[in-house]
Amino acid sequence: MIRPLFIGLLLLAWASAVHAQAPVESTPTTADLESAIEELRSAKRFQESADAAGRLVALARKSEMSPMYIDVVEELQRELLYVASLPSETQDVYLESMVVDSQLRQSFQDGAYADGVRLGRRLLEMRTLCFPEEHHRTLEAVSNLAVLLLRNGEADEALELFKRTLTIARSIFQEPHWEISLAINNVASTLDNLGFPERAIPLFREALSMRQELFGEVDARVGTSLQDLASAYETLGDYQNAEILSREALQITRQVLPEGDPQIAVASSNLGNLLGVAGNPERARDYYDEALHIYRAKYGKAHPNIAITIDAIGHLDLRDGRLSEAEDRFTEALAMREELLGEHPYTSISIGNLAAVRAAQGDLARARKGFAMAEAQLRDRLGEGHIQTARAQVQLGRAERQLGLLDAAEGHLAEGLATLVARLGAESADAGGAFQDLGLIRHVRGDWAAAESLLTLAAAAYDGSRAHVPLGFSRAMFRTPPHARLAAERVLLGRGREGWEAAERGSGRVLWELVDLAGHVALSEEQERSRTDILHRLANAERKVNLHRSTDEGIDSAEFSATSRELHDVATEWARWQNQAAQTIPAGRPFSLERVQAALDETCVIVGWVDADLGGGNTASWAWLIGAEKTVEWFRLPEEGTASEQELKTSIAEPWLDPGPAARAVWSARFGPIEDRLQGIEQLIVVPSGPMMGVPIEVLQDDQGRSVLDRFQVTYAPSATLWAALAERPSRAGAIRALLVGDPPHSPDQKKQMTTGEAVLIASLDETQRESGAWEGILRGNDESLRALRRLPQARREVESISSRFSSSELLLGPDASEQALSAMADGDELKDYGLIHFATHAAIDDERPERSAIVLSQVDLPDPYVAAVRGARVFDGLLSTREIMTEWRLDADLVTLSGCETALGRATYGEGFLGFGHGLFQAGARSILVSLWKVEDSATALLMEEFYEFWLGDGGVPITTKTTALRRAKQACRDFSADGGSYPYAHPAYWAGFVLVGDSR
Repeated sequence: MIRPLFIGLLLLAWASAVHAQAPVESTPTTADLESAIEELRSAKRFQESADAAGRLVALARKSEMSPMYIDVVEELQRELLYVASLPSETQDVYLESMVVDSQLRQSFQDGAYADGVRLGRRLLEMRTLCFPEEHHRTLEAVSNLAVLLLRNGEADEALELFKRTLTIARSIFQEPHWEISLAINNVASTLDNLGFPERAIPLFREALSMRQELFGEVDARVGTSLQDLASAYETLGDYQNAEILSREALQITRQVLPEGDPQIAVASSNLGNLLGVAGNPERARDYYDEALHIYRAKYGKAHPNIAITIDAIGHLDLRDGRLSEAEDRFTEALAMREELLGEHPYTSISIGNLAAVRAAQGDLARARKGFAMAEAQLRDRLGEGHIQTARAQVQLGRAERQLGLLDAAEGHLAEGLATLVARLGAESADAGGAFQDLGLIRHVRGDWAAAESLLTLAAAAYDGSRAHVPLGFSRAMFRTPPHARLAAERVLLGRGREGWEAAERGSGRVLWELVDLAGHVALSEEQERSRTDILHRLANAERKVNLHRSTDEGIDSAEFSATSRELHDVATEWARWQNQAAQTIPAGRPFSLERVQAALDETCVIVGWVDADLGGGNTASWAWLIGAEKTVEWFRLPEEGTASEQELKTSIAEPWLDPGPAARAVWSARFGPIEDRLQGIEQLIVVPSGPMMGVPIEVLQDDQGRSVLDRFQVTYAPSATLWAALAERPSRAGAIRALLVGDPPHSPDQKKQMTTGEAVLIASLDETQRESGAWEGILRGNDESLRALRRLPQARREVESISSRFSSSELLLGPDASEQALSAMADGDELKDYGLIHFATHAAIDDERPERSAIVLSQVDLPDPYVAAVRGARVFDGLLSTREIMTEWRLDADLVTLSGCETALGRATYGEGFLGFGHGLFQAGARSILVSLWKVEDSATALLMEEFYEFWLGDGGVPITTKTTALRRAKQACRDFSADGGSYPYAHPAYWAGFVLVGDSR
C-alpha cells in the first residue's frame, strides 16, 4: 500500500506565505500594491515594481503583519532589483519562466506529474540562466523539480536534487529557517520513499524541531513533519508510535487549516492506512471516507490522491474477504492511474493489487501473470534494490510457490527478502512473510531442518512487528501468525516440546497479555485516574458518534463531523497513554510447560490441535495433549479423514438435522488417535483452533456410540497459559453474591406489558431481521431497530428462578435492567462485590468491530442523548459494549453468564479465536464465562440455566461442586427432560450443546 505525501511544491509554500498569512482585515492599499507589483513586473518595469514592493514592506511593518509575510515581500523586492540589472534578453527569459512556473503549478494541482517533470526541467534551465546557484529562485526550481520527480516515481534523481536544495538553503539562510527545514524534510521523505526509514527518522526529527522552534507546536508545517515522521515509523513497522504521531498531525491540521483543505485529507488518509495495516479496518474506513469527500470536492472525479485512497479501501476489502468489492476498487484506481500517470510505479502497484485479488479468488495463473508484470515494471522503473520492487518480488514468488514453480519462486523470494532485510530489518512484517514462504518451499523439497530455521525467523518477525501494534483488538487482528506451521515443522523433527511452545505462542496471546496486564500491573493513583478519565470520555465519544449515525442526517451532519473529531481527539489521548504505559509494562509471556502441568491433576488433560498448510498441497494435523506428569504428547491425525467440522456445526444448531454421522466422524479424526491416552481421564480442557473453533466437544460420539457429554467434563480455553493462570487464582470462599440482569424492555409497549401482564411473543431476533441489517442498526443505537427486538419473557423466569439459589443477590429486571444502573455500579466499584453476574438478555455481535459487540439493556427511560451530548455528560444508549466492559468494569467474579444468542462468537481470527465478550470479561477480571455458540431457544435456555445453578450451588449460594460438573449435569438433564406424553423436546443438541464454559473450570 502507498500513502499520499504531504511533500509539496516550494513555490506553493511561498504563495501561501504571501496570501494565506496576511490578516483577514488586509487593507485595500495592501491589495492594490500587490496588484501593482505584478502589473509592473509583467510590463518589464522592474525598477518601478521593486519600488512598489518597498512601499508594501513599509506598509506591512506599519500594520504589524506576520514576519513571514514581511520576509517574503522583502525577498521579492531584492529579486526585482536584481532582475532590473539583467540584460533585456535575460529579463524576457525571466518573464517566460513565470509563465512556465504557473503551468507547472497547474500540472501539480491536476496530478499530471510527467508533464510537471518536463516543465520543471525547463523551468530550472531558465532560472539557472537568470539567477546564481545560491538564490531562492534557483532553490525553488530545484525543489519543485525534485518534488515532481518523486511524485513521478523517480526517487533516486529526486534525492540528489533534494540534497542540492539543502546545500543551497544553508548557503542562503541562517538556521533555524523554514527553507532549511523544508529541504531537510524533503530529503528525509525521499529516503523513506526509497525504503530507508532508519536514515530518514533523524532528519525528520531535525526538521520537526526546527519548525517547532520557528512556528510553535500548533502549525500546519509542524503537522507535516509529524505526519512524515509517522510514515517513517510505519515503514519500520512501529505502528504504535506511528499512530500517535499521525493522530497528532491530523489534530493540528484540522485545527489550523480551513475545513476541506487537501492537507487534512492527506492526514486523514494516512491515519486510515495506519489503522488498516495495524488491525483496525472499520475505523480506517471512516478516515478514508473523510479524505475522499475532501479530495472529490477539491479535484473532481480523478486525481492521484483519490486513486490512492480508493486503492487503500480496496486493501481493506481484500483483507476482509470482500473480493468483488476489492476488485472493483482496484480496477477503478488502475484506470485512474493509467489515465493520469501513464507508466508509473503507482500504476504498476495497481496491477499487482488486482493480481492479489486473483490469487485470493484462486486464479493463481492470472495472479502470477499480473505479479510478473508489476515486478518487471517496478524493477525497470525503480531498480532491483527498491522496497516496492522487493515487495512485488515476494508477491510473485508466493504465487509461483503456490503454483509449484519452486525454483522461480525461491529466486524471487530470496531476492526480495534480501532487500527487505537490508532496508527494514529481519524482524519486519514484510521480511517475516518472505521467510515463511521460503520455509514452505524448503519443506516441500524435504529439507525440514532448513524449513524450521526459516519459520523460526518468520515467527520472530511476526512477534517483533506485532509488539509495535497497540495492545487490544488491533493486535489480535494483526495478520496471521506463522506459529502453527513452525509447530508442525518442529514436531516432524521430533522436537515436540518446542512444537507446543510455538503453538502456545500463537494461541490466545493477546487475551493473555490483556488479562496479565489488568491483573498484575499496579498503576499509581494519578495513572489510574488519568486512565479512567480518558476511557470514560472515549466510550462517551463513541456513543455520541453512534447517536448521530442513527439520525436522519446521518454522517453528513455537522454534528457528526464535530463528534467524529471529538472521538479522534480522545482516541489520540488514549494512544499516548498506552504508548507511555508500554514503555514500562512488559508483554505477558506464555507459561512454561511445567507451570501449566502444575495446575492439572491426574484425571485432567489439556487437548489442542495444530492444522498446518505446509505448502505444495501438503496439509498436516496433530492433536497435542498435556497431562499432569508426562511431557506434551503429539498424535498425528489421519491425512484422509472423513471428519466435517463445518457439517457438524451446521447440523447441531438445527433441531431437524441429524448430527450423528458428523459427530462420529469428528471424534474419529480428532480424538481417535488419542483414545488410549484418555483412559482414566475425567475432564478435558479444550483449546480449540482452526476448524475446531465453535465445535462443542460434548456432542461428539466415540466409536462405541458413547457421547462425550457422558464420558467427560469439558471446559474450553483460548490457550493453556490462560487456563492455568485462571486456575492459579483463588476462588471466592463461602456464599456467592449474585448480580442478575434480565428481561429489559425494548419499547414503551413492552414496559406496559410487564406492568399489565399482557401476553407477549416468545422469540428472539430471527434470521430475516439479521439479514435485513437490524443488528447493524442495533449496534449503532438505532431506535427503530432496537424497538423491533422482541421480548424474552422466559428470561424473567430464568432470573427469578436463579435468584432463589442465593441468600444475597441483586436483581435488575425490566426497566431496572439498564445501562444507567450498571454504569453507576461500575463507577462506584461495586461490581467487584459479585461472585456471579448473569445476563438474560439479547446480545448483538459485531464480527467486524468486536469491541462494539453489545448486551442489549433497557431502551426505556433513557436520558435524552442530545441534551447529554450538548452538556458533555455521558450518553446512554441502552447498550453495554465489549469496549465498555474492558475499560470501565472491574470484576472479581467466579463466573459471568451471558445467556443470549451467540455470545461466544465474534470476529474469527486464527490463533486468537473469536474476539468479543470473552476478551472484555476476562480482562475485566472474570475467572470463567458461560456463553453460547449459536441462536439458543428461549425455553430450553431457561431450563438449562435453572438446572446448572441448582447443580452448582447449594443453599444460600454456596458452591457444592465445580462449574464444569454442574454444566455437564445440566446439559444431561436438559437432553433427558421428559415432557407430558413421554416426549423429549430438548433431546437434540441444538437445545443444550450451545452453551460452553470458558476459563476456570472449578
